[in-house]
Amino acid sequence: DDESLINTIMIKYATPIDRVDIQKYKKIVNNIFSSASDDFGFIHYQDVYGVSHLISNLSDKAISTRKKAKFEESFSISAAMCEVCIDYIQNLDDSSGWIGGLIYDTFRNIENVFHECKNETLENLVFEWLSKQMKNPDYSDYGCDEGLESIYFELGSNSPYTESTSRFIDEQLSQYEKGTDWSSKYRYNKFLMHKLALLEKQEKTEEAQLLIEENLQLSDIRKIKVNQLLEQKDFFKAIACIKEGIGISEQENLAGVTRNWNNLLLQIYQEQNMQYELHYLARSMFLNHSESMEYYRIYKRTVEKAKWSAELASIIDELKKRRKTNAWHYHFSYDLANIYIEEKMWGELFIEVKDANDISVTSRYAKYLQDGFSPQLIDIYRDSIVKYAQRTGRNIYEDTKKYLKEMSKLKNGLFAAKVLKEELLNTYKNRPAMKEILSPLFR
Repeated sequence: DDESLINTIMIKYATPIDRVDIQKYKKIVNNIFSSASDDFGFIHYQDVYGVSHLISNLSDKAISTRKKAKFEESFSISAAMCEVCIDYIQNLDDSSGWIGGLIYDTFRNIENVFHECKNETLENLVFEWLSKQMKNPDYSDYGCDEGLESIYFELGSNSPYTESTSRFIDEQLSQYEKGTDWSSKYRYNKFLMHKLALLEKQEKTEEAQLLIEENLQLSDIRKIKVNQLLEQKDFFKAIACIKEGIGISEQENLAGVTRNWNNLLLQIYQEQNMQYELHYLARSMFLNHSESMEYYRIYKRTVEKAKWSAELASIIDELKKRRKTNAWHYHFSYDLANIYIEEKMWGELFIEVKDANDISVTSRYAKYLQDGFSPQLIDIYRDSIVKYAQRTGRNIYEDTKKYLKEMSKLKNGLFAAKVLKEELLNTYKNRPAMKEILSPLFR
């Protein structure tokens, strides 16, 4: 349309500059966004592509001017794009990620300007601008902070910017230190890690170590401490440090962190041949984490062959007890099924599949049972498919077709599958979609 044409012309023929003039290009970028906004200032998904296309042209201009050594203009364009894009991103549908991606790419160009310009005055302007953007929480709130932070902390860890960077980090730590919400904790942890990296870059070893010791309540910091102890081969202190971390993560209901700590414990126990500890931790991890057969195999390796039958019976009984207490109806145990497969207990696996009477379960485990239980599987498939086909929808009919094909591949299963297909079509004559999907099958 006319506005897009005007914007394109403005981008292409904007008067070149040999000084930093961010405001000039902010007017152009603002015009692009405002021309696509509705009466309430919002830009809908279908209009975001056009906006991003025009801004991409401006991004291309920033790159081309940089390659021509017009660094002030290149920086002005990129800085303007970042500032306006982050202002507008909260008032548009960026589910495609186009605008966020443009912001990220633009920071890359700014980084290149800094490294290529060989101009101390411009370098200082760029870092000053980056410092200002770091104080804008919108970048973090809208997931656009990665590009900004990586450049800022890379440049800020070198002279003459280290003092400024250190002050900024301390300000952020002070701001988020007492926050109890997830966002504050996340940001406090993030800036603490940046503080530590900066101290290490400055070779302030004692100050860095003190920072670690004072913040062991944070799992990322505790990991550093644990790694130090492991490098010193002080395994018992490392184990104690990990167990303290587990206590903290359990208290804070951080299941993922707890699992990571336990995985590290398993690794240490294996490397140090601590069989007693390994046995009980691997057993606990298997029982408390669904479909985690690696824990099961570690656990099995800690048991003498002569004692394995009793151990196996014990863990199967435990899983059966847990199944009974977990639901008022029959609850299929994938962990039990995995054990039966691992131990080649095909009869027990067949009973589990039969009792489930669930076509997804039948389909998943039929390949393990087809050699020894083909006639019975045909009956199970039949009952499960009949139950499943009571539901409606094209996706249901497509699945039904898939299950009938699986049934037909069993020994003597083709005839039974054909018969069942016809029964379904006769039973559900008022389902044209089912007829369309199933009728061509087995012709």
